[in-house]
Amino acid sequence: MTGKVYVVSTSDRVTFKRCHRKWDFGSPNRQSLVPIGAPIAAPLWQGSGHHFALEDFYGYNLFGKPADAFRAYVEAHRRSELPDEYKEVSELEIGMLDYFHDDWLPQHGEPFPTLWIDGVPQVEVSVRVPLDIPPPPGYSSVEYRTTFDRLGVDDEGRIVVIDYKTAARAYEAGRLELDPQVSSYFWSAKLVYGDQVEGAVWMIFLKAVPDAPEVLKNGELSKSKSQHTTAAIYRKTLMEYYGQIPPAYFDVINHFASQETPEGDKFITRESIYRNDVFGMNEERKIFSEIHDMIDPGLSLYPNPTRDCSWDCNFKAPCLAMDDGSDYSYMLETEYEKWEGEGYKTTGWRERLKYPPALEVVANETTPASV
Repeated sequence: MTGKVYVVSTSDRVTFKRCHRKWDFGSPNRQSLVPIGAPIAAPLWQGSGHHFALEDFYGYNLFGKPADAFRAYVEAHRRSELPDEYKEVSELEIGMLDYFHDDWLPQHGEPFPTLWIDGVPQVEVSVRVPLDIPPPPGYSSVEYRTTFDRLGVDDEGRIVVIDYKTAARAYEAGRLELDPQVSSYFWSAKLVYGDQVEGAVWMIFLKAVPDAPEVLKNGELSKSKSQHTTAAIYRKTLMEYYGQIPPAYFDVINHFASQETPEGDKFITRESIYRNDVFGMNEERKIFSEIHDMIDPGLSLYPNPTRDCSWDCNFKAPCLAMDDGSDYSYMLETEYEKWEGEGYKTTGWRERLKYPPALEVVANETTPASV
Protein backbone atom coordinates (compact mmCIF):
# COMPACT_ATOMS: atom_id res chain seq x y z
CA MET A 1 0.00 0.00 0.00
CA THR A 2 1.40 3.34 -0.96
CA GLY A 3 0.51 6.78 0.28
CA LYS A 4 1.47 9.35 2.85
CA VAL A 5 3.63 8.01 5.66
CA TYR A 6 3.10 9.11 9.25
CA VAL A 7 6.70 9.88 10.18
CA VAL A 8 7.83 10.07 13.80
CA SER A 9 11.26 11.31 14.90
CA THR A 10 12.94 11.72 18.26
CA SER A 11 12.56 15.50 18.06
CA ASP A 12 8.84 15.04 17.36
CA ARG A 13 8.54 12.82 20.43
CA VAL A 14 10.38 15.33 22.59
CA THR A 15 8.13 18.20 21.47
CA PHE A 16 5.01 16.06 21.98
CA LYS A 17 5.97 15.39 25.58
CA ARG A 18 7.13 18.96 26.14
CA CYS A 19 3.85 20.60 25.05
CA HIS A 20 0.94 19.13 23.10
CA ARG A 21 -0.11 22.53 21.76
CA LYS A 22 3.38 23.39 20.50
CA TRP A 23 3.58 19.95 18.91
CA ASP A 24 0.22 20.48 17.18
CA PHE A 25 1.36 23.81 15.72
CA GLY A 26 4.78 22.68 14.52
CA SER A 27 4.83 18.93 13.91
CA PRO A 28 4.98 17.82 10.24
CA ASN A 29 2.18 15.40 11.14
CA ARG A 30 -0.03 18.22 12.39
CA GLN A 31 -0.14 21.85 11.21
CA SER A 32 3.59 21.98 10.36
CA LEU A 33 3.88 25.73 10.81
CA VAL A 34 6.96 27.98 10.96
CA PRO A 35 7.10 31.79 11.28
CA ILE A 36 7.09 33.64 7.94
CA GLY A 37 10.30 35.52 7.22
CA ALA A 38 12.03 34.32 10.34
CA PRO A 39 15.79 35.00 10.18
CA ILE A 40 18.18 32.10 9.66
CA ALA A 41 18.90 30.73 13.11
CA ALA A 42 22.66 30.93 13.66
CA PRO A 43 22.81 27.89 16.01
CA LEU A 44 21.05 25.67 13.46
CA TRP A 45 23.21 26.99 10.63
CA GLN A 46 26.41 26.45 12.62
CA GLY A 47 25.28 23.00 13.71
CA SER A 48 24.60 21.98 10.10
CA GLY A 49 28.10 23.08 9.08
CA HIS A 50 29.69 21.41 12.09
CA HIS A 51 28.03 18.12 11.18
CA PHE A 52 29.07 18.43 7.54
CA ALA A 53 32.70 19.10 8.49
CA LEU A 54 32.84 15.98 10.68
CA GLU A 55 30.85 13.96 8.15
CA ASP A 56 33.59 14.64 5.62
CA PHE A 57 36.49 14.19 8.05
CA TYR A 58 35.29 10.82 9.34
CA GLY A 59 34.02 9.73 5.93
CA TYR A 60 35.78 10.19 2.60
CA ASN A 61 37.86 13.08 4.01
CA LEU A 62 37.81 15.04 0.76
CA PHE A 63 38.84 18.30 2.43
CA GLY A 64 41.57 17.00 4.74
CA LYS A 65 40.81 19.23 7.72
CA PRO A 66 37.33 19.75 9.19
CA ALA A 67 37.84 23.53 9.20
CA ASP A 68 38.44 23.49 5.44
CA ALA A 69 35.20 21.56 4.92
CA PHE A 70 33.38 24.17 6.98
CA ARG A 71 34.88 26.98 4.88
CA ALA A 72 33.53 25.24 1.77
CA TYR A 73 30.15 24.96 3.49
CA VAL A 74 30.09 28.72 4.11
CA GLU A 75 31.14 29.55 0.55
CA ALA A 76 28.41 27.28 -0.87
CA HIS A 77 25.68 29.44 0.68
CA ARG A 78 24.06 32.41 -0.96
CA ARG A 79 24.00 35.54 1.19
CA SER A 80 20.26 35.20 1.73
CA GLU A 81 20.87 31.74 3.20
CA LEU A 82 23.31 32.98 5.84
CA PRO A 83 22.48 34.24 9.33
CA ASP A 84 23.22 37.90 9.98
CA GLU A 85 26.12 37.01 12.28
CA TYR A 86 27.65 34.36 10.03
CA LYS A 87 31.12 35.92 10.05
CA GLU A 88 31.41 35.79 13.84
CA VAL A 89 29.87 32.33 13.98
CA SER A 90 32.21 31.08 11.23
CA GLU A 91 35.27 32.37 13.05
CA LEU A 92 34.14 30.59 16.21
CA GLU A 93 33.37 27.32 14.41
CA ILE A 94 36.67 27.29 12.52
CA GLY A 95 38.49 27.85 15.80
CA MET A 96 36.58 24.98 17.40
CA LEU A 97 37.34 22.62 14.52
CA ASP A 98 41.01 23.61 14.38
CA TYR A 99 41.35 22.98 18.10
CA PHE A 100 39.66 19.60 17.66
CA HIS A 101 41.90 18.55 14.77
CA ASP A 102 45.23 20.11 15.74
CA ASP A 103 45.23 19.80 19.54
CA TRP A 104 42.46 17.69 21.01
CA LEU A 105 42.47 14.69 18.67
CA PRO A 106 46.25 14.09 18.80
CA GLN A 107 46.03 14.14 22.59
CA HIS A 108 42.90 12.02 23.11
CA GLY A 109 42.98 9.82 20.02
CA GLU A 110 40.05 8.21 18.21
CA PRO A 111 38.93 4.97 19.92
CA PHE A 112 35.89 4.61 17.62
CA PRO A 113 37.03 4.47 13.97
CA THR A 114 34.26 4.79 11.41
CA LEU A 115 32.37 1.66 10.37
CA TRP A 116 32.64 1.05 6.61
CA ILE A 117 30.29 -1.29 4.75
CA ASP A 118 30.98 -2.24 1.12
CA GLY A 119 33.36 0.70 0.76
CA VAL A 120 30.86 3.22 2.15
CA PRO A 121 31.56 5.08 5.41
CA GLN A 122 28.60 4.99 7.76
CA VAL A 123 28.26 8.74 8.23
CA GLU A 124 25.03 10.74 8.04
CA VAL A 125 23.02 7.55 7.64
CA SER A 126 19.25 8.06 7.34
CA VAL A 127 17.27 5.21 8.90
CA ARG A 128 13.63 4.32 8.31
CA VAL A 129 11.97 1.84 10.66
CA PRO A 130 8.45 0.67 9.65
CA LEU A 131 6.26 0.24 12.75
CA ASP A 132 3.42 -2.21 13.16
CA ILE A 133 0.95 0.48 14.21
CA PRO A 134 -2.38 1.13 12.43
CA PRO A 135 -1.94 4.52 10.74
CA PRO A 136 -4.36 7.38 11.39
CA PRO A 137 -6.87 8.37 8.68
CA GLY A 138 -5.18 9.77 5.58
CA TYR A 139 -1.93 7.82 6.10
CA SER A 140 -0.83 4.48 4.70
CA SER A 141 1.77 3.51 7.30
CA VAL A 142 3.80 4.62 10.31
CA GLU A 143 7.59 4.97 10.34
CA TYR A 144 10.22 6.01 12.82
CA ARG A 145 12.98 7.99 11.12
CA THR A 146 16.31 9.18 12.40
CA THR A 147 19.78 10.05 11.13
CA PHE A 148 22.96 8.72 12.65
CA ASP A 149 25.84 11.20 12.53
CA ARG A 150 28.29 8.31 12.43
CA LEU A 151 28.67 4.63 13.28
CA GLY A 152 31.93 3.65 14.95
CA VAL A 153 33.55 0.46 16.19
CA ASP A 154 35.24 0.13 19.57
CA ASP A 155 38.29 -2.00 20.39
CA GLU A 156 36.07 -5.00 21.18
CA GLY A 157 34.33 -4.90 17.80
CA ARG A 158 31.12 -3.42 19.19
CA ILE A 159 29.23 -0.89 17.06
CA VAL A 160 28.34 2.42 18.66
CA VAL A 161 26.22 5.29 17.35
CA ILE A 162 28.20 8.54 17.48
CA ASP A 163 26.37 11.83 17.74
CA TYR A 164 27.84 15.35 17.60
CA LYS A 165 26.53 18.06 19.89
CA THR A 166 27.51 21.71 20.07
CA ALA A 167 26.60 23.43 23.32
CA ALA A 168 26.80 26.94 24.70
CA ARG A 169 27.60 25.49 28.13
CA ALA A 170 28.84 22.21 29.52
CA TYR A 171 26.43 19.28 29.70
CA GLU A 172 25.41 18.15 33.16
CA ALA A 173 27.11 14.94 34.26
CA GLY A 174 24.85 11.93 33.69
CA ARG A 175 22.36 13.87 31.57
CA LEU A 176 22.70 11.47 28.65
CA GLU A 177 21.65 8.47 30.74
CA LEU A 178 18.07 9.74 30.53
CA ASP A 179 18.23 11.23 27.03
CA PRO A 180 15.56 9.58 24.82
CA GLN A 181 17.71 10.16 21.75
CA VAL A 182 20.40 7.83 23.13
CA SER A 183 17.89 5.06 23.73
CA SER A 184 16.12 5.49 20.39
CA TYR A 185 19.46 5.45 18.56
CA PHE A 186 20.41 2.20 20.27
CA TRP A 187 17.02 0.65 19.48
CA SER A 188 16.91 1.68 15.81
CA ALA A 189 20.60 1.01 15.11
CA LYS A 190 20.26 -2.50 16.46
CA LEU A 191 17.42 -3.15 14.01
CA VAL A 192 19.62 -2.00 11.10
CA TYR A 193 23.11 -3.21 12.09
CA GLY A 194 22.32 -6.19 14.31
CA ASP A 195 23.41 -7.40 17.73
CA GLN A 196 26.87 -5.83 17.48
CA VAL A 197 25.30 -2.47 18.35
CA GLU A 198 25.77 -1.93 22.05
CA GLY A 199 25.63 1.77 22.74
CA ALA A 200 26.16 5.38 21.79
CA VAL A 201 28.87 7.99 22.08
CA TRP A 202 28.12 11.69 22.38
CA MET A 203 30.85 14.03 21.11
CA ILE A 204 30.11 17.30 22.91
CA PHE A 205 31.76 20.46 21.58
CA LEU A 206 31.58 23.59 23.71
CA LYS A 207 31.02 26.70 21.61
CA ALA A 208 34.33 28.16 22.69
CA VAL A 209 38.01 28.06 21.78
CA PRO A 210 40.77 27.77 24.40
CA ASP A 211 43.12 30.73 24.76
CA ALA A 212 46.88 30.83 25.14
CA PRO A 213 48.02 31.95 28.64
CA GLU A 214 47.97 35.69 29.19
CA VAL A 215 51.25 37.60 29.22
CA LEU A 216 51.41 39.95 32.22
CA LYS A 217 52.90 43.44 32.28
CA ASN A 218 56.00 42.10 34.03
CA GLY A 219 56.64 39.79 31.10
CA GLU A 220 55.66 36.58 32.89
CA LEU A 221 52.87 34.23 31.87
CA SER A 222 49.83 34.45 34.08
CA LYS A 223 49.40 31.82 36.79
CA SER A 224 45.65 32.44 37.08
CA LYS A 225 43.72 29.20 37.34
CA SER A 226 40.62 30.81 35.89
CA GLN A 227 42.14 31.18 32.44
CA HIS A 228 40.20 29.81 29.46
CA THR A 229 42.79 27.22 28.47
CA THR A 230 43.92 23.59 28.81
CA ALA A 231 46.91 21.86 30.38
CA ALA A 232 48.36 20.96 26.97
CA ILE A 233 48.09 24.50 25.59
CA TYR A 234 49.49 25.96 28.80
CA ARG A 235 52.41 23.52 28.74
CA LYS A 236 53.10 24.18 25.04
CA THR A 237 53.10 27.95 25.57
CA LEU A 238 55.51 27.66 28.51
CA MET A 239 57.93 25.65 26.38
CA GLU A 240 57.72 28.20 23.55
CA TYR A 241 58.06 31.16 25.91
CA TYR A 242 60.70 29.92 28.36
CA GLY A 243 62.26 26.97 26.54
CA GLN A 244 61.31 24.85 29.54
CA ILE A 245 58.59 24.52 32.17
CA PRO A 246 59.64 26.57 35.22
CA PRO A 247 58.80 24.87 38.55
CA ALA A 248 56.72 27.91 39.55
CA TYR A 249 54.14 26.82 36.95
CA PHE A 250 53.85 23.16 37.96
CA ASP A 251 50.87 23.81 40.23
CA VAL A 252 49.01 25.68 37.48
CA ILE A 253 49.53 22.89 34.94
CA ASN A 254 48.40 20.30 37.49
CA HIS A 255 45.26 22.35 38.13
CA PHE A 256 44.26 22.38 34.47
CA ALA A 257 45.21 18.70 34.08
CA SER A 258 42.97 17.79 37.04
CA GLN A 259 39.98 19.15 35.09
CA GLU A 260 40.60 16.76 32.20
CA THR A 261 40.04 13.04 31.66
CA PRO A 262 40.97 10.53 28.95
CA GLU A 263 37.52 11.32 27.49
CA GLY A 264 38.24 15.02 27.04
CA ASP A 265 38.43 18.45 28.59
CA LYS A 266 35.99 21.29 29.20
CA PHE A 267 36.00 22.21 25.50
CA ILE A 268 35.44 18.78 23.90
CA THR A 269 34.50 15.54 25.58
CA ARG A 270 33.19 12.09 24.76
CA GLU A 271 30.51 10.38 26.79
CA SER A 272 29.85 6.70 26.17
CA ILE A 273 26.56 5.04 27.06
CA TYR A 274 26.13 1.29 26.66
CA ARG A 275 22.70 -0.35 26.71
CA ASN A 276 21.42 -3.92 27.08
CA ASP A 277 18.62 -5.59 25.14
CA VAL A 278 16.08 -5.04 27.91
CA PHE A 279 16.65 -1.31 27.72
CA GLY A 280 16.06 -1.44 23.96
CA MET A 281 12.80 -3.35 24.37
CA ASN A 282 11.56 -0.88 26.95
CA GLU A 283 12.40 2.04 24.66
CA GLU A 284 10.39 0.38 21.91
CA ARG A 285 7.42 0.14 24.26
CA LYS A 286 7.72 3.86 25.05
CA ILE A 287 7.89 4.74 21.36
CA PHE A 288 4.78 2.68 20.56
CA SER A 289 2.88 4.12 23.52
CA GLU A 290 3.74 7.70 22.57
CA ILE A 291 2.75 7.18 18.93
CA HIS A 292 -0.56 5.64 19.95
CA ASP A 293 -1.20 8.80 21.96
CA MET A 294 -0.16 11.01 19.03
CA ILE A 295 -2.64 9.42 16.62
CA ASP A 296 -5.47 9.24 19.15
CA PRO A 297 -8.32 11.34 17.61
CA GLY A 298 -9.45 12.26 21.12
CA LEU A 299 -6.07 13.66 22.20
CA SER A 300 -6.38 16.89 24.17
CA LEU A 301 -4.03 19.58 22.84
CA TYR A 302 -3.45 21.44 26.09
CA PRO A 303 -0.36 23.64 26.58
CA ASN A 304 2.43 23.11 29.07
CA PRO A 305 3.78 26.60 29.85
CA THR A 306 7.22 26.82 31.44
CA ARG A 307 9.81 29.56 31.92
CA ASP A 308 11.46 28.35 28.69
CA CYS A 309 8.49 29.34 26.49
CA SER A 310 9.87 32.85 25.93
CA TRP A 311 12.93 31.54 24.07
CA ASP A 312 12.22 28.00 22.86
CA CYS A 313 8.77 28.39 21.28
CA ASN A 314 7.77 30.16 18.06
CA PHE A 315 4.08 29.99 18.99
CA LYS A 316 3.91 32.06 22.16
CA ALA A 317 1.66 34.77 20.66
CA PRO A 318 -1.04 32.50 19.16
CA CYS A 319 -0.89 30.31 22.27
CA LEU A 320 -1.70 33.29 24.50
CA ALA A 321 -4.36 34.40 22.00
CA MET A 322 -6.06 31.02 22.29
CA ASP A 323 -6.21 31.42 26.05
CA ASP A 324 -7.52 35.00 26.12
CA GLY A 325 -10.07 34.53 23.35
CA SER A 326 -8.30 36.59 20.67
CA ASP A 327 -8.29 35.69 16.97
CA TYR A 328 -5.39 33.23 17.00
CA SER A 329 -6.48 31.76 13.64
CA TYR A 330 -5.70 35.05 11.90
CA MET A 331 -2.23 35.04 13.48
CA LEU A 332 -1.58 31.54 12.19
CA GLU A 333 -2.82 32.42 8.69
CA THR A 334 -0.85 35.66 8.32
CA GLU A 335 2.31 35.14 10.37
CA TYR A 336 3.11 31.47 9.70
CA GLU A 337 3.62 29.22 6.70
CA LYS A 338 3.61 25.47 6.19
CA TRP A 339 6.96 23.69 6.29
CA GLU A 340 7.30 19.95 5.64
CA GLY A 341 10.88 19.47 6.82
CA GLU A 342 12.77 19.62 10.09
CA GLY A 343 15.49 21.85 11.51
CA TYR A 344 17.76 23.86 9.21
CA LYS A 345 15.77 24.54 6.03
CA THR A 346 18.42 25.37 3.42
CA THR A 347 19.89 22.33 1.62
CA GLY A 348 20.87 23.79 -1.78
CA TRP A 349 24.37 24.48 -0.52
CA ARG A 350 25.32 20.82 -1.02
CA GLU A 351 24.80 21.15 -4.76
CA ARG A 352 27.05 24.21 -4.84
CA LEU A 353 29.96 22.78 -2.83
CA LYS A 354 33.39 23.28 -4.38
CA TYR A 355 35.74 20.42 -3.68
CA PRO A 356 39.54 20.53 -3.81
CA PRO A 357 40.58 20.46 -7.51
CA ALA A 358 42.72 17.33 -7.14
CA LEU A 359 39.69 15.30 -6.11
CA GLU A 360 37.02 13.84 -8.33
CA VAL A 361 33.65 13.62 -6.59
CA VAL A 362 31.44 10.97 -8.15
CA ALA A 363 28.31 11.60 -6.07
CA ASN A 364 27.20 13.37 -2.96
CA GLU A 365 24.18 11.48 -1.73
CA THR A 366 23.14 9.67 1.39
CA THR A 367 21.20 6.49 0.77
CA PRO A 368 18.55 5.88 3.42
CA ALA A 369 18.79 2.63 5.33
CA SER A 370 15.63 0.75 6.13
CA VAL A 371 14.53 -2.31 8.01
